[in-house]
Amino acid sequence: MYEYKVISGQIIPNAKKKETFESCLEKILNEQAKEGWEFYSQGSITELVSPGCLGMLFGQSQTLIEHQTFIFRKKKEAK
Repeated sequence: MYEYKVISGQIIPNAKKKETFESCLEKILNEQAKEGWEFYSQGSITELVSPGCLGMLFGQSQTLIEHQTFIFRKKKEAK
């Protein structure tokens, strides 16, 4: 049996540090691997978000937000 961990897939390279998309992704994957997490999949999840109080007063409708995610897994330790 596995346990899973989902983290945001939003990657924003730091130009001042001369980071690239690829180097940022490698950093995420390596950090998780050091903690025992195995990369499992990448995907997106859509969330329907309702407006806040002020937004409702001004007639704002619900909006869809798409979240990019990385999913990691590791075997659960036997109890």
